[in-house]
Amino acid sequence: MEIDVHCEGIEELLRKFEEMGLNTEPMMEIALEKGAKKLQSYIKPLVPVAQIGGGELRNSISVEKSGRLAYSVGTNKKYAVYVEYGTGKLGDPTVPHTPKDKWVYFNDDLNQFITTEGQPAQHFMHQGLEDGKDAVIKEVEKEIRKWLT
Repeated sequence: MEIDVHCEGIEELLRKFEEMGLNTEPMMEIALEKGAKKLQSYIKPLVPVAQIGGGELRNSISVEKSGRLAYSVGTNKKYAVYVEYGTGKLGDPTVPHTPKDKWVYFNDDLNQFITTEGQPAQHFMHQGLEDGKDAVIKEVEKEIRKWLT
């Protein structure tokens, strides 16, 4: 699960810098990476930590270069989507969920079967983006301004 944030106008900005004789693409990469790390700093504290084996999901929130002038903030944990959106009848009603009222699974950490009706959504990714978007933009702007002064 990852969040991709697209900044409109970056290509145009790079073109204008090139017209001024500046090769700013390497600097833009640095600015975008710092922006992605700023977003990561808003998401990580919002990740719920399980009582048993806790911290694995939170510790997996990472920043990855995903292409030219592109960075992703996310996790490689497959269960993150179930934490973000919840499950069963308790989950976020805007996304499809299992139609089951209850189900049983075996919890290895507890060494027992668990019956559940689902879990409520815990929107750590979306909330982190919402909370941090202005700070991310300011971080990128701050880096760009360094080159212009």
